[in-house]
Amino acid sequence: MTAMIGSADCQPACLAATRDGLHRVAEHLLAAARHAATGEIGLLPAPGGFRTPPFGPDGRFLAVDGTELVVGDTAATRRTVLTTLRAAAEFAGVTPGAPAQVYQPATPLDPDEPLMIDHRAARLLAEWYQLGPHDGPPPGDLAFWNAPFGAARTCRQIGTVAEAAAFFRDGRARAQAATPNRRTS
Repeated sequence: MTAMIGSADCQPACLAATRDGLHRVAEHLLAAARHAATGEIGLLPAPGGFRTPPFGPDGRFLAVDGTELVVGDTAATRRTVLTTLRAAAEFAGVTPGAPAQVYQPATPLDPDEPLMIDHRAARLLAEWYQLGPHDGPPPGDLAFWNAPFGAARTCRQIGTVAEAAAFFRDGRARAQAATPNRRTS
């Protein structure tokens, strides 16, 4: 059995709250920013979390690395701790809000609600996000963008990398079956 780093440190409630906070950031900031610029919503797993692909002429990107929002382009990168959607949106220079014309948001848009993102839980979730592309879609497959956020199994229920990959493949297949005509990138 392959243990996930930090899995013993994170209680289920802490993981759930962190996953919810990260999901809110993904939907209402990163996907919103990318959609406003390109009409696309897909996000990618990245070291420490997830990110947009570069977009626009300056290669702008937004990313989550642990408990921080990272905003960058080809010239510079800035970071701030994630506290609320409003603060993060102001830092990134984006209007918060999932692109509702593309899909029904799974998380509420409450710009001033604190984002409860624990650094240990964020690290563990980032490790899980990284599992998907290694035994599923190739890196950069944007159809995989939010599969980790729907995870409904504990680390104890999925103890090996192979079991985690199988879980993510199953989730992707279920998502594709539920929305066969929806564009996910």
